Amino acid sequence: MYYYLLPSAGVYGGVKKAYNAADLLTASGHPCVVATPEGECPTWFPNEAATIDREELQQRCRREDTGLLSWPPDALVVRMLAAGRRFVPMLGANAGADRRVFAEGRRECVA
Repeated sequence: MYYYLLPSAGVYGGVKKAYNAADLLTASGHPCVVATPEGECPTWFPNEAATIDREELQQRCRREDTGLLSWPPDALVVRMLAAGRRFVPMLGANAGADRRVFAEGRRECVA
């Protein structure tokens, strides 16, 4: 199972891309669920991806799962998941701040 973490379902860059990625993964046989803080699902564009809250994510995530994120501060949340694989499909526009999040000793995510 893939779990894609988002900081919210609000109208901002990355939400639509994340939901599209989750839809594509699921459609290709790789189930992907989106996790937002309160389990809110965006209503401003059509999507098929299941959405859960972060509490449910903590309960459902297993070692064989993969945590996905695109907002660097979520790396701290993904680090605490049981997921055996963690992946950052795209980083934000602030490369300096992004590097600090993934600084030496915190290489749990692959950029």
